[in-house]
Amino acid sequence: LIDALNACSSKHISLTKEAAMGQGWDRHLFALRHFALLEHAGGLSMPDLFLDDSYAHINRIVLSTSTLSSPFFAMGGFGPTSPNGYGLGYAIHSLRQCVTQDNGRSYGLVHMRKKQAPVHGCLGNSTGNLWPGRI
Repeated sequence: LIDALNACSSKHISLTKEAAMGQGWDRHLFALRHFALLEHAGGLSMPDLFLDDSYAHINRIVLSTSTLSSPFFAMGGFGPTSPNGYGLGYAIHSLRQCVTQDNGRSYGLVHMRKKQAPVHGCLGNSTGNLWPGRI
């Protein structure tokens, strides 16, 4: 489990750096679509790429996450980016973890906390209580 978490974290850091520098392919397409919408408002036709079902599919984000790991913030939040998606905000501090979740439906947080309990127990037991705190 620790190796999988480390590999996941390394990939996440790489993708985060790319996104922060505007190098992610999704950010490039987002910018192109933005300018296409401006041109479309001016009377030009929208490029076929942005009308294709495949483009809509790759932009249907089910789980969108954001971190707010700063000593200046005790908690934050992050909303979903798709109508049926989930937004997951998190902060990892040396002595505690904070997680918020939103999906626009009231049962979402209760469902997530029930699903989180086994993961929390697994991390706590396998890493010497890496993520202290109660669920």
